[in-house]
Amino acid sequence: RRRRRRRRRRRRRRRRRRRRRRRRRRRRRKRRRRRRRRRRRRRRRRRRRRRRRDL
Repeated sequence: RRRRRRRRRRRRRRRRRRRRRRRRRRRRRKRRRRRRRRRRRRRRRRRRRRRRRDL
């Protein structure tokens, strides 16, 4: 039973490392918002103006 208690203490140390990674994710979210605006402009350009049936 004493050995099991030592293993639980090691798991708590790993959770502290995850908190540092969350700060890096906030910077990536700002870059993704700029990419979404560029994709919407490309969808508005449709190539349906060319009518070959009239020829």
